[in-house]
Amino acid sequence: MAATDSAVDVDMGSPARTQKSPHAIVPRDVSNGGMVLTYGVNLLEPTVLDSYARRRMITSREYEAGILLAKVFRRAIHLPSVTASYGEAKGGGGGLDTGVDARKQLWSLLLATGLAMPLQTEVPFQVERQEGYAREPVLGPVGLTPLGSLVLSVCGYDDRAGGTRRIKRLRQGLNRLADNWNLPNPNTDSERHRIGKYIAPGPRPTDNPAARDLSWSNQQNEKRKSWAERRREKAERRAAKNPQAYATTQTN
Repeated sequence: MAATDSAVDVDMGSPARTQKSPHAIVPRDVSNGGMVLTYGVNLLEPTVLDSYARRRMITSREYEAGILLAKVFRRAIHLPSVTASYGEAKGGGGGLDTGVDARKQLWSLLLATGLAMPLQTEVPFQVERQEGYAREPVLGPVGLTPLGSLVLSVCGYDDRAGGTRRIKRLRQGLNRLADNWNLPNPNTDSERHRIGKYIAPGPRPTDNPAARDLSWSNQQNEKRKSWAERRREKAERRAAKNPQAYATTQTN
């Protein structure tokens, strides 16, 4: 039994891999007899957009826009690797014709949403990320704005936006994409209410149960009223005993 237990291995990978994403431990290698030899980890949130959607930092409409942009970006920038090709070469800008068409779609999409500016000449396409610049080996006639770099950094390179202000800017760019695609916007008010509560939360509730009880607050108000009444009655008694001194005090 000890030998069997020693043969079982769990590969969790890097600690940062499962730090912020839900994961499940699943069997990887199984012997012929059905014995599990090694276990592995499956991430339940493969992208940053999935994490933001689960934590309600972005709406379902913004999430759908980010996923669509990620698909266009992968087809345009991350071209599929080909080990051997026996057919006729296609495409006028390098790569497959589908990749060239996807780049045109990406350039026009970025220009239509204001995430990029047109350039006079084509330059290597680059995205500003938190750790620097990511330069791609393809030429593009557009230059990204800071908002466009943030959106492509999250949707294309799966980087975290970082910070509440940058997340608000990310949502602004995703809304531009959603408007360009005419994506439906269901339950706008309820989702905005949830997003607002998460991004700008109020003060945390105290550990004292009495502080959250309205009856405790009403008791405090009654105590303040009775205290003010006692002060007023005391002042009236002093005025009755010495009316001249009370009148002098009121005049001063």
